[in-house]
Amino acid sequence: MRTHDPASAVNPPCTLRANQEFAVAPRTAENSRFCRAVRAAIILVYLICCFSLALTRAPWYDEGFVVNPSYAWLTDGHPGISILDDSGPFLPFPQRMSMKGIREHIYAEMPLHTVFLAAWFKTLGFGLVRARMLTILCGLAVLLSWYAVVHRLTSDAAVALDTMALMAIDYGFVLRTSEARMDTLSGAFGFGALAVYLGLRERNFPQAVFLSHACVAASAFTHPDGGMLAFAGLAFLTLYFDRERIRLRHFARISGQWRGRKHRQQPIENVIAKPQPPRFLAVDTPHVDHVITLPIGVKQGRNRLGGSCRSASMRMATSPET
Repeated sequence: MRTHDPASAVNPPCTLRANQEFAVAPRTAENSRFCRAVRAAIILVYLICCFSLALTRAPWYDEGFVVNPSYAWLTDGHPGISILDDSGPFLPFPQRMSMKGIREHIYAEMPLHTVFLAAWFKTLGFGLVRARMLTILCGLAVLLSWYAVVHRLTSDAAVALDTMALMAIDYGFVLRTSEARMDTLSGAFGFGALAVYLGLRERNFPQAVFLSHACVAASAFTHPDGGMLAFAGLAFLTLYFDRERIRLRHFARISGQWRGRKHRQQPIENVIAKPQPPRFLAVDTPHVDHVITLPIGVKQGRNRLGGSCRSASMRMATSPET
């Protein structure tokens, strides 16, 4: 005997199903808006922390070594360390050694950060805070990359937001992303490789392999440690999720990112035109807000490490923002 259901009479099954779908949709949209609001708040906290350090922290000698090749490339046409005296070692070594040529070319760091920083200076001008702003922007890319990675691995937006928040207030991360060094740019490429691979592997596996390894190669050409870490992480994800989908043609795509290709290329000095030096960089100026002391050259007398050195100060007088 068929019973009568008052609910079905008032609300047929198709109407109930539609009501359930409409009830879920606003909730999903509300959660999406909430996640966007939390991400924006985390990014704001990160920027406040980074700029608090970037505007108040005194520069140290590593920033001088890293920033100077880009500045010298723009002003002198050579990506070297123009502030060094090439008559002796720039570190306190006990033996004498020639540093001839270091004013024109330097091989102490990978070239990609120098290229990016030179383009940044050419666009925004030279300055300590401007140099640190590039690193802060790269740190933001690292945060978003890790949000994407964790969200893909866990399918849980709350866990991804927690990861992003913990990184944004981590003292070591904020300290490193608020100084003018190449580490954060390497991390942005490296962790971006993981996010790209996880985002594309299901839709287009060959493209995921190509683009992710391109990011890993860019990370290595920014800092070798970052490239090795990114390659290890990407290799683990590939073998864990897609080891059965790997084909020989994928290795050809990977090797193409790493091997040197013979093609016509302009010298590095000719890529960016040589402008006039910025008027706000001067040695003898009354408006000096930072002094970077670099150990260079040779001086009479021995230091505690057994080497001989003398100090030269590069005074960076910048615009009021610095």
